[in-house]
Amino acid sequence: MARLLAIITFLTSLYFATGSTTAQAENYISDEIGVTMRSGPTNRYRVVGNLRAGTPVKVLQRDAENDSIQVSTLDGSTSGWVKSEYVSTKETVLAQYQNLQAETAKLQSQVSNLNQQLQNKNSIQSQNQDLQLQVTELENQVDQLSQQADLQNSRFRKDVFYAGALTVLISMFIGWLITRASFSRRQKSGWR
Repeated sequence: MARLLAIITFLTSLYFATGSTTAQAENYISDEIGVTMRSGPTNRYRVVGNLRAGTPVKVLQRDAENDSIQVSTLDGSTSGWVKSEYVSTKETVLAQYQNLQAETAKLQSQVSNLNQQLQNKNSIQSQNQDLQLQVTELENQVDQLSQQADLQNSRFRKDVFYAGALTVLISMFIGWLITRASFSRRQKSGWR
């Protein structure tokens, strides 16, 4: 049993030792509290700073014996040791909330853009309908004007025909009058 415990302790130490040399994906300070960072892996070391809940950190090294992790902020400006229980690979509620707020703002912007496009589309459709009505009215006016032009053309032809016929009749009447007048002069003069 002691031997099994020693093997488990060795494997755990090995696991934490290999994890200390490679930076993991983002880790976060626990949601529950802000954390005090110390210069070493136990509470006997001096305090070097505080990390707010939800702060993303890089894991630099693990100390399995003291259940502590050496972390630094992503920009590398602050580093120190914290208890392992205060570091989580899960994104904190605060970080999730901030991400959701950013996504909500982006979605609201998209909704606003889509509403604007919809209003523009509705405006364009309304303008299109108005223009189609105008086109229909103009086509009706063109038809009416064409009919009026045909009617005027027909009247002009009739008027020209009647004027020509009247001219012929008047000419014939004048010719008859001239003939009649000259015939009656001949008879009066006795010349035949």
